[in-house]
Amino acid sequence: VEFINATDKRKVLPKTTGLVNKNPSVEKYPLESVKSAFVGKDYAVPFSEGIQVINKLKDLDLSSSDLSNGMLIPILEKLPNSLENLDISSNRNFSSAVYQTLASLISDKERNIKSLCLDNTNMNDQNLEILQEALVYARNLETLDISRNEITDSGAIILGDIILTNISLKTLLIHWNRLMYKGGKIIANSLQGNTVLETFDISFN
Repeated sequence: VEFINATDKRKVLPKTTGLVNKNPSVEKYPLESVKSAFVGKDYAVPFSEGIQVINKLKDLDLSSSDLSNGMLIPILEKLPNSLENLDISSNRNFSSAVYQTLASLISDKERNIKSLCLDNTNMNDQNLEILQEALVYARNLETLDISRNEITDSGAIILGDIILTNISLKTLLIHWNRLMYKGGKIIANSLQGNTVLETFDISFN
């Protein structure tokens, strides 16, 4: 209903989305996952209005949706607190504003983000730095995928801080970045002080 109302306000035609639960017993079988939801520029705000009322939502997959700042930020700001797994991979049109919004999302103690996939989002060292404090102190985050980005040895210092300090992260994927010997050494030293990480991939750097 919120999605339909929002499209009407913006004078765009409603289109099919993943915000449909065909089971009549919504309370017994709440909608928990929205996967592969391609959101066009005219539908980002309506989508955000629809998504915020799904108070049992756990999984949101917006990968490969050609999202820009103006499209993703309204969605991130309206995500329900129930969300646990967020995938915005393979969207490469983000600026620092998106990462600032993500940092606020991760830092929010009312939220329970357990898995964050930022694979192939054109993230660089500066964007990683924006996320640094949030990732260091994220106490619920268990899986972080920042592979296939533009992280260099400068970013390795930040990664080292995250690895050494975060006490909840069990899976960290940083393959296919631009890390060299110096960065690898920094990360290796940090791993020696980590007792929580179970899965770690730094291949193809």
